[in-house]
Amino acid sequence: MKTPSTFFALGIALILIAAGCITPGSSSVKADVYPPLSQQFSLKMNQSAYFQQERLLVRFLGVNSDSRCPTGVQCIWAGNVNISLELREGTDADTSGAISDISMVMDAGGEPTVKVANSFGNESYAIKLVAVNPYPQMNQTKDERDYSVTLQVVRSP
Repeated sequence: MKTPSTFFALGIALILIAAGCITPGSSSVKADVYPPLSQQFSLKMNQSAYFQQERLLVRFLGVNSDSRCPTGVQCIWAGNVNISLELREGTDADTSGAISDISMVMDAGGEPTVKVANSFGNESYAIKLVAVNPYPQMNQTKDERDYSVTLQVVRSP
């Protein structure tokens, strides 16, 4: 026969197991980084950042095209790089909430590109594409998985 102390011990064990599954400060949304708003952060392909207070998830889906002139080559056109991001809102950002896929282009000169995202809730956000790495090199091929992006998310006025 099971005693009340057995149920109590089982309950404590379940609480401890559940507590170990939640990343501190991340609510229930699983992401690779949890940066504060306005701070730059980097993501590799298929990685995501979650802004807990804003309930906003940004996922780097990949590079659509990279025509930047490789280092060590003289080109007529400097080229650009085009990336895809996925934005979601909510506390369960993997499965619910508004979703928006956006494409961003950065010229080879490296000037940050800003794209105003759709409004989520009562707020609008701007996403700044700060860098896309690695930069193309002469006689070197890249795998799409080698790419990373540096982004910054700010609240739009």
